[in-house]
Amino acid sequence: MIFLSGGGYGSHNPDGYRLFLNQLDRTKPILYVTFANLPHTNADYFSRFVGRMIPEGFTYFRLCDTTEFFENNDLSEYTAIFCEGGNTFRLMKCLKEHNGVQKIREYLANGGNWYGTSAGAVVGGADVQPIIYMDPNDVMLRDTSALDLMDGWSTVAHYNNSSDEELNCERNAAVAELAKDFPKLVALAEETTIVIDPQNHRKYMLGQPCLVYENGKERIIGDGEEF
Repeated sequence: MIFLSGGGYGSHNPDGYRLFLNQLDRTKPILYVTFANLPHTNADYFSRFVGRMIPEGFTYFRLCDTTEFFENNDLSEYTAIFCEGGNTFRLMKCLKEHNGVQKIREYLANGGNWYGTSAGAVVGGADVQPIIYMDPNDVMLRDTSALDLMDGWSTVAHYNNSSDEELNCERNAAVAELAKDFPKLVALAEETTIVIDPQNHRKYMLGQPCLVYENGKERIIGDGEEF
């Protein structure tokens, strides 16, 4: 199953996080991906991740520390891929190297699990360009197409989650403007997780009501509602 979280781990949307953990085989390792952050921070992020997972009963982990990893390893050995947040364009650039996108799609098509938070959720959409209002494209990624796990939908993250209301208004207006170019766009907040269940052909929201833009029209999708 695929879980795309608007931000954080389980603190804002515990139901989505718990559902993800319940899918996993605790005898197999979790692959941790942190390409959205600069390489010198890998060890710190991985250490914090392991510290969160051990109390949940997991003991096997692997840090995906090079883009060559996807080309040189069998992803079926992992119970899940956990993809951390950071700069979305940096993450997408790394995933495109060494056949990473294709290998991830194959892994998920064969029943693998994915939990993407923040940038790790945005790359699950059709295109990462909508997050440009929040993330700078420092790596000058030209092809912004992404994993496209949601049948043509793209998403942003941390929607309306700033403590600065003025900033929220500015960013929300930016998302509405971007929706003119991306007719299937999810405004994903930290309190909401997109759940994609390929086996049962379901794609639904879990958590707080979520704003989506479809063909220029706004609508709200509630907890458990498919889209």
